[in-house]
Amino acid sequence: MKKLYFLLLFVAVLSHSFAQYSSKTDVNPILRTHYDADVKNACLQWVLESDSSLFYSSAEIPPLVLDSVWQALSAVYYEFEMPERDSVIDMYCIHQYPKNHLIKEIILVPDYDNPNIISWLNHDPGYPILDSILTKYGFISYDKESRNPFILLRTELDINVYYVLKLLKLVDGIIYADPNITFGDGNRFSYKSSGTDKFLFFDKAWGDCMSGCYIHHIWQFKIDGNSNVSYLGTYKNWNENNPIGEPWNCNITGIMEDDELVYMAISPNPAQEYVSFSIPFENKTEYRILNINGQIIKKGYLIGDDNISVSELKKGIYLILLNSINNIKTYKISKI
Repeated sequence: MKKLYFLLLFVAVLSHSFAQYSSKTDVNPILRTHYDADVKNACLQWVLESDSSLFYSSAEIPPLVLDSVWQALSAVYYEFEMPERDSVIDMYCIHQYPKNHLIKEIILVPDYDNPNIISWLNHDPGYPILDSILTKYGFISYDKESRNPFILLRTELDINVYYVLKLLKLVDGIIYADPNITFGDGNRFSYKSSGTDKFLFFDKAWGDCMSGCYIHHIWQFKIDGNSNVSYLGTYKNWNENNPIGEPWNCNITGIMEDDELVYMAISPNPAQEYVSFSIPFENKTEYRILNINGQIIKKGYLIGDDNISVSELKKGIYLILLNSINNIKTYKISKI
């Protein structure tokens, strides 16, 4: 009776469409593109660990927690002067793998002798409660005609699939409903909070990861209520006989270091009075100087070997964007 009441209540509110939440936090588009799935997975993981009742109460990824994770990651992303930030985001490119909280596939085992399931399989006339759940949460493309012992269901929505599994297990005729998770282990991106403080952990893991990685190099960041970032140090579960390995250098920030420059040389860096560029062609090159908040401080043009005065800038870290014939390069400089 309790199962029936819960499902009837669900059907009663089904007319309200399920809308995926769009974070209200202003996030750098490049950062959002590269970390969207990681942030959502970290959000669901933290909610499960901190409040399991909330975790199983809705298919929506909790908006307040989602924004909190984005705020923390954005704060770390804009710490251009912090070497550890460069390591995790641009050099070692730490992402969560596998993402076993942000699930896309589930395994369903129905009772093939149940009249409701037979009606659902034959589409004659269907199984309203089961059809409504699957349609509401985007499980609309699946192969149920083969009558295998199990049916794989997939959604393209970013949702808390574990709530949907809770509903499916209450449906008459469903024997088994569980996530189709990826086995093995790998790098990790995780989040925690305590009061107004937020914490991000970037874990580069290796060593027999099919069985569970046994070597970890974890960068730890603290972000306070004012978005100030502190590096809490590195936790190493390995020794010098197990080197961390070569960086991937994905460089999503688009910042070029001096030894990576191919056709434009910049000096001095750090700079005090000016920055000089050696550009081996005579095309007019537009430049823009941005602070770490993305605000344009200065702009103009360069031709060939030229320099930019930075004497009027305050001490700190800046980005210089050069645009010549639609070829955009970004450099990080330090003003002293």
